[in-house]
Amino acid sequence: MGWRPNHQTSNVYQIRSSKRRRMRPTFDRRYWRKQLPWIVIFFLVVIILGFSALSPPSKPWSVAVTLRHLAAEPNCDAARAVGLAPAVRGKPGYYPQHDRDQDGIACELWPR
Repeated sequence: MGWRPNHQTSNVYQIRSSKRRRMRPTFDRRYWRKQLPWIVIFFLVVIILGFSALSPPSKPWSVAVTLRHLAAEPNCDAARAVGLAPAVRGKPGYYPQHDRDQDGIACELWPR
């Protein structure tokens, strides 16, 4: 709205009914009816995933250990060079491609 001269006031009761703005209620039921399926889906997903979707991911290793883990990816010689071999499944330095016999220990010197 721009500038209005003093003789044209913007009082709601002095403006004709065709120009009167419709005041929307603060709680619009039509809007929330449309959003209800999405709200239900969101809460079902949260319940199914056990609230893990809302929590930020935890950092299991420090930055230095993570960098060593990434450096150990090419082969077992690289894992030994950074000091992460032999590695147990779930620990830094373990990659499934390094575990030949699939016993949960990667880059072991003497396979079982």
